[in-house]
Amino acid sequence: MKKITFLKTFIQTRWLHNFKTRADLEAYQKKQLSNYMDFLKRESPYFKNGVPTDFDHMDKTFMMTHFNELNTQGIDRDEALALAIESENLAIESEKLSFQNIKLAIDSQAYNEPTKKNILKVYEKIENKQIFGAPEIERVLKCSTSTAKNVMKKLREIGVVEEIKGKGKGKYTFISEFNYTKNVN
Repeated sequence: MKKITFLKTFIQTRWLHNFKTRADLEAYQKKQLSNYMDFLKRESPYFKNGVPTDFDHMDKTFMMTHFNELNTQGIDRDEALALAIESENLAIESEKLSFQNIKLAIDSQAYNEPTKKNILKVYEKIENKQIFGAPEIERVLKCSTSTAKNVMKKLREIGVVEEIKGKGKGKYTFISEFNYTKNVN
């Protein structure tokens, strides 16, 4: 629903408002600000009784100090911060796990040490959702085209990349949830 509201607002602002003069634009802005203040007075506990006389401006410090009273969704600041920290920690742990899985997959191959180091460097330098190919590997490793193509071949062999269709030949991205499982016969 929020995407629809955003799209509607964007279309209205970009194409449907045709301000002939600066005064027309300023009148529109004043009306929008008045509507927003009405919303805040209705929905935000901080502004329920109007704008406090000591209210000068809002900055990050002010917002964080008065977060619980300002927000209109009833979200507790400490709970929101705890959830954000927990989410960040989970993302970090997931990234560490992915790195360990890649390392295990590389170590299970009979590659020489420079090749293993090159693969890890590419994995560390290229963003998770970034589309890349041999030219990007060349830039990361500052190596020849043949070395870059060899590293790309090894990444495909290990199974840590997936081909991206429609972006040109030889374009890949790292598999975000790569899990290494050792084949035991």
